[in-house]
Amino acid sequence: MHKIFLFTLLLFAFCSCSVDSSQKIVEEENTASTDFNHTLDVSKALSEFSASKNGGSAENLKMQLGEFYSQRNHCSMWFGTERPTSQLLSLKNTAYELINEGNAVYSSYADSIDYLIDIVYGSGQVDSTVLARADLNISAQFSHFANNLLEGQLESYSNGEAHWYVDQNNRDVLNDLARIQNSGQLDSLLNFYRPSSAEYVALLATFQKIQSKKDTSTFLFSCDFLDWDSLARDTMDLKLAERLNQWGFKNKTSIGTSRPEVAKSLARFQTLRGLENSGKLDCETVEQLNMSDEEVLEKIALNLERLKTLPRRNGKEYIMVNVPEYKLRVFRNGERTLEMAVIVGKEYNPTPIFVDTLSYLVFSPTWTVPQSIVQQEMIPNLRNDPAHYIKKNFKAYEGDNEIDQRKIDWSDKDISSRYFIFVQQPGGSNSLGLVKFIMPNDMSIYLHDTPADYLFNRTERSLSHGCVRLEKPQKLAEYLLADRKEWNSSKISEAMHSDSPTQVNLDKKIPVEIIYLTTWVNADGELAILPDVYGHDAEQKKLLSTISE
Repeated sequence: MHKIFLFTLLLFAFCSCSVDSSQKIVEEENTASTDFNHTLDVSKALSEFSASKNGGSAENLKMQLGEFYSQRNHCSMWFGTERPTSQLLSLKNTAYELINEGNAVYSSYADSIDYLIDIVYGSGQVDSTVLARADLNISAQFSHFANNLLEGQLESYSNGEAHWYVDQNNRDVLNDLARIQNSGQLDSLLNFYRPSSAEYVALLATFQKIQSKKDTSTFLFSCDFLDWDSLARDTMDLKLAERLNQWGFKNKTSIGTSRPEVAKSLARFQTLRGLENSGKLDCETVEQLNMSDEEVLEKIALNLERLKTLPRRNGKEYIMVNVPEYKLRVFRNGERTLEMAVIVGKEYNPTPIFVDTLSYLVFSPTWTVPQSIVQQEMIPNLRNDPAHYIKKNFKAYEGDNEIDQRKIDWSDKDISSRYFIFVQQPGGSNSLGLVKFIMPNDMSIYLHDTPADYLFNRTERSLSHGCVRLEKPQKLAEYLLADRKEWNSSKISEAMHSDSPTQVNLDKKIPVEIIYLTTWVNADGELAILPDVYGHDAEQKKLLSTISE
């Protein structure tokens, strides 16, 4: 966690470019001297400035830039009398660091800095008008630079059609920048902006490790040769052991390699790739074994971008659901306290990607069926058997009146124009199971139990209508109510098997992050690369490729 302190006021008798440093931003141990900067006539440069050419909202960015230079007493930030300020060189160095971390978009910032340095100083004589324009340009680019660190580049992908929702950062980064007086403070500010979650740090370290090693593998496995036993031990066993070792396993790679040992490693590899962990070669496993370092780095870079969109947790308690992994985890103070399998939405009914707050739970819930399911699934079933949903403990209503489902002509050509409400009553057959966990949102997405426990035995579990079904719902309820003495395990079990619903409001609201990581590092330091169940990888790669051009 970044400590905060008061910036030291540095005053120079020959320059009116002092800055109001009275607000807390970041910790700064070295108070190096401020670079001697030009006093700018920024008004003319602002009037000529086109924010649209710099990737922003014109009026809002121009207003922020005006306020920024006003706070700096119209003093230049990036260009000194004879050379660039240390702040500009620091910004450039950070851009190159980020490029090396797989952030190709920062190449444009580094190139722009080099270009503007040449424009300002290339002739050997500094023109104040040119300097003002260049300084303004870099400040505008800093706004985008910092916001990319804070929230990534997937803002335009955030929409209902993609079922991907990201809360936008509202931080005024130029207001932060106005208080920066030296490169040390700028470095601290940029580090403050950088993602710092455990997931991001671990995945970035893996990216850098793969990036630094040389990919010496030339052997490619083939689907044409999957009969392991028919191949010579000194080819398949050794080559497979060598390849698995490149992925972090420790198999003997000499004559006498243990086939059971290699098969065990292969089964673990398959698990980490979201495949059936048979320990046998198949075409899907071959495809994963043949994946190049370049492909892996591309996948990691995309998921690092996704991790930038997550809230800054500061060690707080939160629940995380990773859709492609079909897993839920609960974290407290950086430690994993609970983990379970989940079932998520089908490809055509995807679970939305969003962050919300868990507010209450309901034991022995009823289920009011969404109208889309009523029209698309229930009415067609009722045409074949009008008592179909009576057997499943559903009550039906038209308006305020309960109706007898057996007396409705479900084959009537106008039936779809009538508005029926179906409510499944509490019980073991209820589609929501015995408890649901509510995070109020306009998408009606929540976590819940399920009567179909057998589905958790499947590797691929995108099976629901969008909500998240839990493998161990009672464990989650016990965790959430652990501080409530009246809600011990016995009382919770009793409430889950009642004939009527019981709502329990949480004393402490807990953030729920429904995320989409197809590449991540698990608690054992193993790299997992998972199937792109909803196709987000492909679409977001296209988006990032366009942004980087």
